[in-house]
This record gives sequence, structure tokens and C-alpha cells, in this order.
Amino acid sequence: MELTQQLAIIMIGKQVINNAREILVPKVQAWYHRKHTLIDTQGNRRYTRWEQDYRLIPYEGLFEEYLEMILQFGFITLFVAAFPLAPFFALLNNWFEIRLDAHKLVCHTRRPVPERANNIGVWFPILTFLSHMAVISNAFLIAFTSDFIPKMLYHYEMGQNSPDYDSSLAGYVNYTLSTSPANTTAQTCRYRDFRDTTGRHTEFYWKLQFVRFVFIVVFEHLVFSICRLIDLLVPDIPKDVEHKIKREQYLAKQALTDSTTATGAVNDDETEVMDGNDEELLTVQGDNHT
Repeated sequence: MELTQQLAIIMIGKQVINNAREILVPKVQAWYHRKHTLIDTQGNRRYTRWEQDYRLIPYEGLFEEYLEMILQFGFITLFVAAFPLAPFFALLNNWFEIRLDAHKLVCHTRRPVPERANNIGVWFPILTFLSHMAVISNAFLIAFTSDFIPKMLYHYEMGQNSPDYDSSLAGYVNYTLSTSPANTTAQTCRYRDFRDTTGRHTEFYWKLQFVRFVFIVVFEHLVFSICRLIDLLVPDIPKDVEHKIKREQYLAKQALTDSTTATGAVNDDETEVMDGNDEELLTVQGDNHT
């Protein structure tokens, strides 16, 4: 419950504050920058449009944007079992974030210089690491913080010990409460744990721990196997896009070949013209000598 409350504060309250800050801070910075740079010392001349665009706030790069998305992705995937509504609030935040960033890029900052890149760089290994850790984290959360496995094991144990036991989980709450040892409290105290009257763990407790670790191993291998299968079945580049890329490469190669052939033909024609001119020049020189 504490983790759920913290995630709710982060995914709702903190994101609202960050969006408000991204609205107000660029406007204040743009107003201050425009006030001190777009009017000369006499205060009687405005700069031209292209000068105003050049004197906007310099763009600081994508590091902060990537970092914000990585942190959001980490909170969502690592603890989604504790707060299942986190992806929904992240979707709403990103919907507003796209428009806020677009407004900031168009109206308040200088146009960034485009740079060619094959991928997102070091951020992709970070995302891969977080996705792998998320599987293990959620497996531990389900195994140790939920009643799914204790209820399942209790139902199995009761069914084995008493054939007439039904599936209503009757007596489960009382079964999970232990009694404080004798002469330790003035009144009988019940607390949530699997211990006997002497304070030692019961046999059910050790069975439960074993089942929990088995669940973690099975869950982790099953999810990783599904992810690996999806990677194998779903290509990184769709078939139609791959065909278009191959077609463009073929056309580019064909154009290069045609250009090389045309260049060679032009050179041959120039050589023939030069040879013809040389022969005419020799003939004229011979006539003059005669």
C-alpha cells in the first residue's frame, strides 16, 4: 500500500507539477530573453523576423527529455503490479507532453540543428535493462506482497487434508493469524504470520516460501520466453518497408550504373572529337608546309 501511494503521488501529482513548470518556465524565459535582446539600447528599433528567431532561447538538447521518459518507463514497468493505473496516467501525461514540447520548440526556443542518428544511442540498453529488471521486480511483488500464492497453497493443503473442503477459502483469515506465545502479553494477541504457539515458523510457512521462489523462477522464465518468441516472430523492419528499401537501393544502383555508362560514352565522344581535330590540324599544317 505504501508503494501504491508513492507511485500515485509520482504519476499524478509530480507529473502535473512538471507539466505546469514546462508551461510557465519557457514563457518566463522567452519574455525575459525577448525583453533584453530584441530591443536595442535606444529602445526604438525592433529586429527583423530572422534576427528574432536567431535570438530565441538556445535549445538545450534532448537529454532532459530522454531522462524524463526513462524515469517514467522505469516507474511504470518496475512497479506496475503495485499500481496498475500507472500506464494510464503516463499515457495522459505523454499526450500533454508532446504538445507542450512542440509549443516550446516552435515558439520559445531556437530551431535545433538536425543531426543524423541510427538509433537512440545509450538509452536503448538502459530501456532493455529496465525491462528485464521489471520482470523480476513484478515477480517478487506478486509472490511476496499479494495473497495469490498463500490462498492457492491454502486451498491445496485443505483439499489434501480434508476431501470435503470446498473452494470458498473458508477459515483462511483465521489460518493466517498466529497467536502470541503464552505469558508474553496480558491478553491473547493475534498477528498475521504463520507461527505456532511457541513463536516458531510452521511447516506451512516453509512450504509457502518454497512455492513463492518456484513461482518467481517459472514466471521469469515464462515472460522472457514469450518476449524472445515475440522478437523472433515480429521483424524489426516490416516486409513492405524492407521491399521498398531494396527497391530504392536497386534504383539507386541502376541510376549509378546508367550515369557511369553515360559518362563513359561522353568521354568516348570527346576523345573521338579530339582525335578528329588532331587529324584536321595535321592536314592543315601539312598543306601549309607544302
